[in-house]
Amino acid sequence: MRRLSNSAALVDNWFDMLPPHQQATVRALHGAVLDAAPQLVPSVKWGNLAYLDGPAQLLSISTHKTHAQLQAARVLCAMLPPHGPGDEAADHPLARPLKCRYSQGVDEGQVARVVHACMELRHRIDPAQLRPEPHGTPNPSGVR
Repeated sequence: MRRLSNSAALVDNWFDMLPPHQQATVRALHGAVLDAAPQLVPSVKWGNLAYLDGPAQLLSISTHKTHAQLQAARVLCAMLPPHGPGDEAADHPLARPLKCRYSQGVDEGQVARVVHACMELRHRIDPAQLRPEPHGTPNPSGVR
């Protein structure tokens, strides 16, 4: 099913709405994500550019004053073991968001490592955890 948020025109408009000094970096970041995993579908969600694999959101790009940020979905990051400075898990590509400063180029190799780590974890997670909640469905217990 095609949704408005998955529309190529909406994604293009999202890029056009960015301030001019952000566009080149964010487009390069977007291109690097799709080069690493062409099966991902870009979509605009909550004002950010999200990347979907089926119904599951795996990654998103958010823009900030000085940088664009590529980060994995929370459900994927939660699969990492707890870590602190110097731990092996602290060096995992998903341990923290990848920041790309507008004044610098995008490290396509690092983007590819983040994307591939997401895809690897995606196949290890219960698909029920990745299904989006239907909008407007009341929660009978009232608890989230």
